[in-house]
Amino acid sequence: MKNMNELNQINLFKVQKYYNTIKRPFDVNGTLIEKNKNKVSVDIGNNKIAQLVLKNNIDQRIGDQVSIDKSKIISLRIYDQKKDDSMCNNDLLQKSGLEMTKENLDMAKALDEFNIPVSQSSIESMVASKKYLQVIQQELNHDMAIKLIDKDVDLENDSVEKIAKTIEEIQKEKLETPLEEKVEMTTEEAEKIAKEIYGSKMGKDITDAIKALHKGKITINKKNIERIYDIVYKLQKLKEVKDENYVELYKKGEILSIDNLYHTKEGIQIGGIDAFEDRSPIAVKAYGENMKSLFNVKDLSELQDNLKSYLEELEVEITTENLKIGELFLKRGVSLEKETIEEFLAIKNSSKVLQSRLNQDMICKIENAGWDVKKHDIRILHQIIENGEIENNKLIQYDQMKNLSSSEMINAFSKISNTQEIINTIPNLSFNQIAFHMKRNIPFTLREIQKSYEKLKNEKIVEISSQEKNAIQRRIENEKTFQSKEFSIKMNMTIKAGEALYANGMILSAVNVKKAIDAYETYTKVRKNISTSMILDGIKEKIDLENINIKEIDTYTKEKMDKQNKEQHFNESKENRHSLIEDILLMERQENKIISLLMKNNLDFSLKEINKIASFLKNQDQMGQQIGEILKVLEDADHPILKEYRMKLENLSKTFSQKLKEGVFEEKDYDEFIDDMKNFSENMSFGEGHKDLDQHMKRMIEMIELQKNLKKNNVAIQVPVWMNHECKNLQIYSTQKNIDSNKIPLSTLIQLDTNTLGQIKMEMFIKKDTIDVKIYTNQQDKFKNQLSFLKDHFKEVGYDLGEVSFII
Repeated sequence: MKNMNELNQINLFKVQKYYNTIKRPFDVNGTLIEKNKNKVSVDIGNNKIAQLVLKNNIDQRIGDQVSIDKSKIISLRIYDQKKDDSMCNNDLLQKSGLEMTKENLDMAKALDEFNIPVSQSSIESMVASKKYLQVIQQELNHDMAIKLIDKDVDLENDSVEKIAKTIEEIQKEKLETPLEEKVEMTTEEAEKIAKEIYGSKMGKDITDAIKALHKGKITINKKNIERIYDIVYKLQKLKEVKDENYVELYKKGEILSIDNLYHTKEGIQIGGIDAFEDRSPIAVKAYGENMKSLFNVKDLSELQDNLKSYLEELEVEITTENLKIGELFLKRGVSLEKETIEEFLAIKNSSKVLQSRLNQDMICKIENAGWDVKKHDIRILHQIIENGEIENNKLIQYDQMKNLSSSEMINAFSKISNTQEIINTIPNLSFNQIAFHMKRNIPFTLREIQKSYEKLKNEKIVEISSQEKNAIQRRIENEKTFQSKEFSIKMNMTIKAGEALYANGMILSAVNVKKAIDAYETYTKVRKNISTSMILDGIKEKIDLENINIKEIDTYTKEKMDKQNKEQHFNESKENRHSLIEDILLMERQENKIISLLMKNNLDFSLKEINKIASFLKNQDQMGQQIGEILKVLEDADHPILKEYRMKLENLSKTFSQKLKEGVFEEKDYDEFIDDMKNFSENMSFGEGHKDLDQHMKRMIEMIELQKNLKKNNVAIQVPVWMNHECKNLQIYSTQKNIDSNKIPLSTLIQLDTNTLGQIKMEMFIKKDTIDVKIYTNQQDKFKNQLSFLKDHFKEVGYDLGEVSFII
């Protein structure tokens, strides 16, 4: 009997009384529809049937109106009326027009078990889900997990469909994947490869191209070698490109790419200065009446004088280069504006940068990121070299910007450059600059911060006397409004902020000081956290990071970091990946049940939800176990707050466990307990030194959310049970809710984690007044000798023990 004591500690069937639609007695009025000694059924209206076990038999006959006092009732169950649907799974499949295969029969059985209508759509949905899950089970390993994360797949939360399809994409990409080789290739090795490909010894340009391809981990073949060679050759020819070539492309609105510049240079014959009579009528039209003076000239010197005057009107610096550009624009009919001159100078500068920095290695690196070095605008290539590097020495991928036009790409890189320039130029906000903003109500945007920084850096800071500083310090230290914790732990910063506010003629108040400190800390966080990829994401999301408040930027970067940290944590945590992958692989013979539960409860078809359902069905990592783990970790805690947490958690779980054992609780007690546990878990944070505790609390919250979802459509209970000074988990689950057991058998699963008997799992099938029991255990003898225990408990609520079977 000792081994059954753990079960005796809990009123399992009193739990059933409250949660498997067995209710506490109340007066029952209605039509008597069934009678068998002291067991009766009464139609109480609204499609509800009350099934009662009475203390004594009643005299009324079937069809009579009855009124039964609650004092005469032993137990009461309320059900919705439901027509008997005895159609077997074979008939259901035939009716749905589906093939009579074993797989379809198994799926129909699982759907029917979880009370989901068997139809063509439900079977097809399950087939699709199983197919995706099988792809994941077969292909998901640690290497594949990393490749999926690189493709922005959230392994935990994305749908199994997305994960499976991405796996298939990755498998297709394996074709022509270069083999891993040594980091550096020698010239001799490159020459050998060149001879194998071309049949003879090749020059340095070819061998350099081969070495660059190898370093960039790009397939070494004739096509790729000649592509690199061609880019380098055309890049060298850019040194011979004249201004006229740039203007020709610019005027046509064509992409200023290496390819186009090379072809334009080869196709244009450069001659002397055009005769004034041949100046473009387009230019005259573009500049209007105010430009006529530029054309009504007798010689070149007069043109230059008039051009100087016009450039001065445009506020363009008078330099030899700008005058030359102006003449060229006039001759070619290009609009002569400040913006076009600046744009043309930027184009020429980009060309110079490429000529000096775009070598074979850089070409491979850029092309490896998906960019076409020959076809993209040289300004884009320039920006990729200057500002295109994101985290881990990687370049911005072309796929990240492929939906943008060339001009939008250039604009995007410009914004990246501008934002980076601001945060690199201004290492931190001084309290003097902050006070300057506050006094003039200047918004704390990156653009405005840059403007005020430029303005103030050459101005003398207003100094205050030592007596004034001492007075400010005394006031801050003694005034009541400055006595809160947020100021006391930042006293030095508080005093500096106070001094700056006073020096700028502002009121020295706790509110103003707090605003100043917030601005200082926010900018510091933004500068530390913002990255090139975040700026790019902001551009694509139409968020103008330069012109929104730094508090908004801080919120934005936190959201991005949370996502990145989650991915990085998963990528770096081998243990977590191993756990996720192993759990998926070990779902043998559970797929149908898991998918059915997801479908029934409208849960996401993600690996995270699949794993949670799998753990739920196995009664692993649930509420009782999580509470037990947390209490063990906190057992030797010395910190008073941790001790208090432990005491609260232990008391909360023990109080409910005692109610459970005594059977003196109602459904509202359980709902209140779940809410208390959720609030407790959400408000409990242990900080950096206790990540394992935070993980347990996180799992607790996830489990409670799953519990609430399942409870909507099922009888679903799991609670902590204290046995022999250890916290265990009791789980009662039924897929059917409010169904008349006289019509359709009720299936209920009870699982309990015990010390002496291990994981006890019992399935109960209730039909009318009889309960058949299926027990999953490897300790059959201990259970067989104690079947009277089950028999007595069933009798207590008006049932007979039927067939008992054991499964190892």
